[in-house]
Amino acid sequence: MDYHITVQGEQKGPYSLSQLQSMWESGAITSDSLYWNAEAEEWKPLKELVEPPPSVLDEQTERDEEDWHVHDIALPALNESSPPVLNQPIPPKSPFKTIVFGIVMLVVIGVVVWGLSSLLTGKPKQEELTEAEKKKQKELARESAALAPTDEEIEEDKRLRNVKLRQEKSRRDSIVGTWINSGGEVVFRADGTMAFTYSEGRKNIRLILIWEMAGEEIHVTADNGAIIIFRVLNNGSIQSYAAIDASGKRSSSIGKPLHKVN
Repeated sequence: MDYHITVQGEQKGPYSLSQLQSMWESGAITSDSLYWNAEAEEWKPLKELVEPPPSVLDEQTERDEEDWHVHDIALPALNESSPPVLNQPIPPKSPFKTIVFGIVMLVVIGVVVWGLSSLLTGKPKQEELTEAEKKKQKELARESAALAPTDEEIEEDKRLRNVKLRQEKSRRDSIVGTWINSGGEVVFRADGTMAFTYSEGRKNIRLILIWEMAGEEIHVTADNGAIIIFRVLNNGSIQSYAAIDASGKRSSSIGKPLHKVN
């Protein structure tokens, strides 16, 4: 049976058992060497395979009978499978890396704990405020309380809004109806549309426009985006007095007064 060995980390062989014994006895290989053969699953210490070297007297007797030299040994060819590769030794872990890893983990744990505390309390933990900061916060709280409307002010605001809405509705209702002048007829409808009928030669032209109240004014919007602005005169009639074209340019547009007929 042939054997492979390691000498100072280098694989050599194959050798016969007698060759290994001779190399052992001559000192070419030592107890630090390992061996392997086709029947073995792993490398084993060579000292388990060969016999210990003989004493000085026995060694001299054997040399008289037969003189073996390692460099004279012929190495036979081997067709068996290659021996397993020795695992390289794992270098020890650096203590510096272990320390750095521990510090990083402590920082991560601290951030997680701080985040959970913020979620549970609704705000992050703060350092103790100084007396000046406490005083400033109290002043801001008093100012905020002073700016907040009272219940009476809220109720008065609601009342004024209701009055304004009633006035707008009253003005709108007073506009709804038919208005005429020598140039034509205008009908303001409650649904927000206005029918404007006028004569052009022998033809009567009728336009449907959109109208709405804007405070004391009546805004009538044409299809092209232009706006004609009417106002209520002291005698109860209405009259156009301004216009805004599609580009937003305002100009004077004085028209004939319109009187309500129904």
